Parts: sequence; C-alpha cells; structure tokens
Amino acid sequence: MADDRLKLLRWATAKLINEASNKPDNTVDTETHDFKKLKNLVRTNEDAIPDYVDYLFSSLQRSDSERRKALLSLFDYFFNRSHVFRLRTVENLQELLHLVCETDPLRYPLPGPITEAKQLKVSGIKTIKKWWEKFGAGYEKLNLVGDYLKESKAVDFESATAEMLAERARKAAEEQRAAEKLQKIAANVRRKFNEAKDDIERCLTSSEEALSIVVPPFEADSDVGTPKSNSGEKSCESDYAEIQPDVHGYATTDTVSIVLPSLAPEVTVNEDNEAVLENIRDAKVMMDVYRKNIISWQRKIGGASAVEDLMRDLTNLKRRIEQQCEKIDELKLKPKKKRRKNDGSSESEESDLEDVPEKQLEDFFPPDEVPKYILDRVNEMEKEERPCCSKSLEPTKKEEDASAAPFASNDSPSKPKIPVVSFDLDLKYWGEKHIEPVVLRNTADCHRFWRPPDDDDKPLVSEKEAAFGDLRVITWVGEPRKSDKRCKARLSSGKLCPRMDFHK
Repeated sequence: MADDRLKLLRWATAKLINEASNKPDNTVDTETHDFKKLKNLVRTNEDAIPDYVDYLFSSLQRSDSERRKALLSLFDYFFNRSHVFRLRTVENLQELLHLVCETDPLRYPLPGPITEAKQLKVSGIKTIKKWWEKFGAGYEKLNLVGDYLKESKAVDFESATAEMLAERARKAAEEQRAAEKLQKIAANVRRKFNEAKDDIERCLTSSEEALSIVVPPFEADSDVGTPKSNSGEKSCESDYAEIQPDVHGYATTDTVSIVLPSLAPEVTVNEDNEAVLENIRDAKVMMDVYRKNIISWQRKIGGASAVEDLMRDLTNLKRRIEQQCEKIDELKLKPKKKRRKNDGSSESEESDLEDVPEKQLEDFFPPDEVPKYILDRVNEMEKEERPCCSKSLEPTKKEEDASAAPFASNDSPSKPKIPVVSFDLDLKYWGEKHIEPVVLRNTADCHRFWRPPDDDDKPLVSEKEAAFGDLRVITWVGEPRKSDKRCKARLSSGKLCPRMDFHK
C-alpha cells in the first residue's frame, strides 16, 4: 500500500516538474489541479513523506539546473507547511546546499546551462536564508547554516541579503504607490457620490410617490392614531366582537372562500394615469444607470483603506434602488411605443384639416409617331450646326436629289456615300503662319558642353510637328473603281493613247 502511494507521489511530481521546466521562470504552479492532487496526497500520507523527500533529493542529483529550480520550488512549498518534511530536509541540509547553492564547486558544480545555473544559485541562497530566518530557532542544524554560508567563500551570502532587502524595499514602495493610487480613486469616487446623491434620492422619492398613486398602500384605519392602554384595547376588542356579526352578518366560526385570479397587480393605461406611468418608466431608467454606477464605484474602492463608511452608504443606496426596481418590475409596464417619422400629425391636428376633393385632370396621350416634316426639319438643323469643313464635304439633300435624277431609271445599285473627314486642328489653323515658341535655356551653372552652342535658342521641334498646318494625309478607305476601256485617241506620234478611262 505504501509503495502504491509513493508511486502516485512520484508520478504527480514528475508531471509537475516536466510542466515547470518548460516555463520561463521554472517554478511549479500551485493553482493547477495536478498540484492540488499532489498536496492532498502529501497531507493524507504523512508516513510517506520521508520516502518522498528522499525521492526529491535523488531527482535533484540527476537533473539539470532548470529542473532543479522547479524541484526547489516544491521544497520551499512543503518546507513551509509540513513539520515532518522539515525534519527530513534538515537532516540532509548539507546535500541540499551542495546541489542548489554550490557550496563546493569543485566536487559538486551546478549543471548547465550557465545562465540557469546562476539563477538557481541565487534562488537557492534566498530560499535557505528565508528558512533560516523563519525556522532557524526551532531547528539546531538550520540555525547554524547562516554562519556557515557567511564564512563560505563559494557563496556571497551578504549580497543575497542585500538583494533581499532591496527587493523588500521595492515591494514596499510598490505597495505604497498602489495604496496612494487607491486613495486617490476613493477620493474621486466619494466626490462623484456626493454630487449624485441628491439626484438619486430625488429619483427614489419620485418613484415612490408615483407608485403610491398607482398602487396605494392598504392600511387599516385603526393602526393610525395614538396608542391606547391595555384596558382600552380589551374593551374595544370586546365591543368589536359584539358588533362584528351585526356589520357583515358572519360570525367568527364562519369561513369565507375568496378566489384571486392573479396576485400580480394589473395596471390599465388611460388618460388619467398616463403621465404617472411615464414618470415611473423614466425613474426606472435613471435608477438602472445609478445602480450600474454604484457597482462600478464599489469595484474601484474594493482594496482601499478607510472607506468603510463610503462602502456602507453605497451598499444601502444600492439596496434601496434594487427594491424600488423590483416593485416597478412587478407592475409589468409595457414600454412606450415609438412613433415613426413617416407617421402623420396627431389626431387633434388632423381634425382641424378640411377634406378637399382631388382635381380631375384630363388624361394626356402622347402621339404614336412624330410627323415626317418635323423629322426633316430636325435633320436640317443638325446639319447646319456641324463644322464648316465636314459640312462642305458632305453632300446636301438637293445635290443628292440632283445627282440621283438622271440615274433614277437605271436599275444599278446605289453608290456608297462619300466618307466625311473629321475636323481637326490642322484644318482649323490651315494656311496660317506657324510661330515657333522660344525655349529658354537654363545656363545658370555656365556648363555648355551638354549641347552645341548654335542650338541654344532653337526650339526642339520634330519634322512631324514642323509640317503641322501645311500638310495633311488623308487615307482612302473605300474600294477603287475599275476602268476597262482605253482612250485610244490618236497622238502626234501616230500611236493610240493608253490612258484608262472610267467613261467614254
């Protein structure tokens, strides 16, 4: 049975050490489920602690610096919590100093890597010093370790002490700064609470009064008034018991069954209570905002000191707000419907308007087709608006009719239209003298070897740009006409003319 427990301890320890060796700080996390399981095993099996300590020492001997640092964190945790663990560790304290603090670097040097070995040595010295300060008085061997480390040349015990003091001072300074910051936050929260307290009280009073109007409290009239003596109370009770059957006809022994369809209050919205219900809705919205602000303020001043009065006031006010919100929620008021932008005016405004009958308009039917003379006129106007050159190159309607008259009787196919040449800048400036612009040369640096001296004032104009305005090339895009007949006129030399003609 003990062997099984020790196996469980070894398995849990090995798993935690493997996880800690992969972390940057190489320390065991005490909040994981595996560590809590290991802690429970150690607590319930105290007789297995000596064997478990021996297993930890054997693991220290065959581990590198990273795993030794993880094991040292386990030593520190259980050393501070178990007396049996301390006894077994103090017995082998010399071995622990060799394996962690490197008190004998010639025989027991720390394994690599070098950086992790230095961190392990510093952490080991600090841990042993904490044990010495906390438990040195109860363990004789541990009490002597302080003098031993001070006299050791391999360990700088004083520098470790100075580092611990500096670290404590740094932590104290950080805690002081944090406390000052919390005090400033608490002062700011107190100021905001004092500013909003009157508004919150006013909102609570308004909601209470509105609720008392909608759901009035049912109190007996006998409760209101001055208290009476006991004899008076007894006489009143006896008189009331005598008069009671005469009032409603029921005796004290009779039973009356009352059926309530619903215990929840039902509120019907009408013109009389619409304004009151609207006030309750607005108060509910404001109280929700105040409740969120109070919760935020309580969260901010949670760790501050001397804020008990402020915390009590915030808690009481939040409780009142929550109670009032619960009362409003019991009414189950429906939210107010939002009017759309496209909706018309109110009924009162609509009642002032008079209904005017719609005006009867004649239906307009567009014509099916445009007359021909209008289309001809439009075409003539479009031709007149064209540029002059393109207009001159395109034949007019009269010329077309005149040319088509002598050939109207023939059945030959119609000839293609003459292509129209577009109007360009060369036609616009045709025949005008082309003035070449003067290009100014930058001779500020007085270097003239980049160009010949004769071309200083001549513009850089290409041949194509030089012929602009004097020459235009028009490419023929139609089909050439064929001529099969020669002129055959008698020449002075006696030969016939070889010229090809299109017509005789």
